[in-house]
Amino acid sequence: MPRVAPRQTIARRPRRSLADLRTHLNQIALEVFAQTPWQSCCYADLAQRAGVTLRTAKRAYARLEDCLIAVADQFHQQAFAQPSSTSQPSLGDEEDQLTAILDGFLETVDEQPQLARTVARILAGIDGPIARTLIQPMRIAQRQQLQRLIATGQRRGIFQRTPAADLIADEWLSALYGHALLGVSSSVLKQLLLRGLLKRDA
Repeated sequence: MPRVAPRQTIARRPRRSLADLRTHLNQIALEVFAQTPWQSCCYADLAQRAGVTLRTAKRAYARLEDCLIAVADQFHQQAFAQPSSTSQPSLGDEEDQLTAILDGFLETVDEQPQLARTVARILAGIDGPIARTLIQPMRIAQRQQLQRLIATGQRRGIFQRTPAADLIADEWLSALYGHALLGVSSSVLKQLLLRGLLKRDA
């Protein structure tokens, strides 16, 4: 009588809650996005490393993109509200306006630290659709105004070198200002990140 091979059992992966899955996806996404330009398709890499299906990876990717656009839209509304006065601002007024913009944006980052860490790495590698989406709502005059404010801040010493411990917050700020708003290339952005031009107030 022929011997019957023992049936092989396939170990089932333990089920994770939706919250645990999202946390796990975010952690993997940080690593994947830090190494992959935004426009490159990394669904398969994300799915494989997170242990999820390709469909789940695509949904997670899209969710991060939606969060990024929502926060950027909120920032645009805060940062580029039309001033009530049409007079030309002085250097002192520009410095006050720059400080107010930075303070308001830092509050958004503080309220969503996980999103800030995630998007910092996303923005550090983007070239293309997302950058254009962020730039689209802005008029050329608004970009020029922000460039002037940042230049004023650099002259006045508002932007200084940062300790390594503050680099995460500075990645987020310099990525949004340098790449998405000012339209500089990702290589220029990475030089800014390394030099640590933006300093977060204590």
